[in-house]
Amino acid sequence: MTRGMDVEGVANVVNYDMPVYAKTYVHRVGRTARAGQPGSSYTLLRKEEVRHFKQMLKKVDNSKCKDYSLPSSVTEELYESYTEGTRLTQGVVFFLG
Repeated sequence: MTRGMDVEGVANVVNYDMPVYAKTYVHRVGRTARAGQPGSSYTLLRKEEVRHFKQMLKKVDNSKCKDYSLPSSVTEELYESYTEGTRLTQGVVFFLG
């Protein structure tokens, strides 16, 4: 997807990999807030990524960020499907309308 491209109707963004820089994160989640429209962003993190991600969010206004955690029994059950899904969709952009 091109930087600054406006895709009408995008209400949710899912980050399957953690952005390294705050600027990258803001750009990605900005897809949901074009023209003042509401939206949500979800970033899937491994336990070892959470600390770095929270430090990165301190650089931007993160007052609306909520922290959700899934029990390891759920994540272990879904790990194989998640890994295969991310492999199959690498480089693919989804447009849901």
